[in-house]
Amino acid sequence: MNRTSRLITAISASVLLLVISVAVMLTANAQPGDADDPLVTKSYIDSIVSSLAAENASLKEAINNLPSKEQGTSSEDPVASQFDSEAFASQIEQMVSDAVAGIQNGYKTVEVALGQTVDLSEGAELIIRTGMCEAVASSSSAGLFDLSDGSVVMGGKTVPAGHYIVAARGERGIKALSDSVVLIRGDYVIE
Repeated sequence: MNRTSRLITAISASVLLLVISVAVMLTANAQPGDADDPLVTKSYIDSIVSSLAAENASLKEAINNLPSKEQGTSSEDPVASQFDSEAFASQIEQMVSDAVAGIQNGYKTVEVALGQTVDLSEGAELIIRTGMCEAVASSSSAGLFDLSDGSVVMGGKTVPAGHYIVAARGERGIKALSDSVVLIRGDYVIE
């Protein structure tokens, strides 16, 4: 190989290496919870709710088609003679409605302005989607549980975005260090 072809090969390899490293850096910059990495979309929740509603309707139809005690079940089948289709139907209906309510009463998207504090009730859950927030606690020995990495975020420390946070007791919360978007499940008060 002559000098020119070696130079061209070296430049080509350098350009290829540069392109690969730029692609890796761009991929690594996607932060959990930002617009490039949504946790849950509304269309996903809508599809789950509609599929549960359809399943609920088909279960009701199947239960209504079961023979009732009044229609007379075979006395030869001891299980069928003790089966109460109305009680079974109400249990299934309650289970499906509880599941649908759990999905519909999930997280609320809350916008928290710079300097505002969110006081969480006992057992409230939150995920910071965007912005920066710090933990607020009634005492220096208290904090919020970060279940994503199994740690406690003490009062005054930054709460990581995209982590699943739980307030085990009341008198805990977050303070926005910038305009933030937070997902909250449970009772809370913004001050």
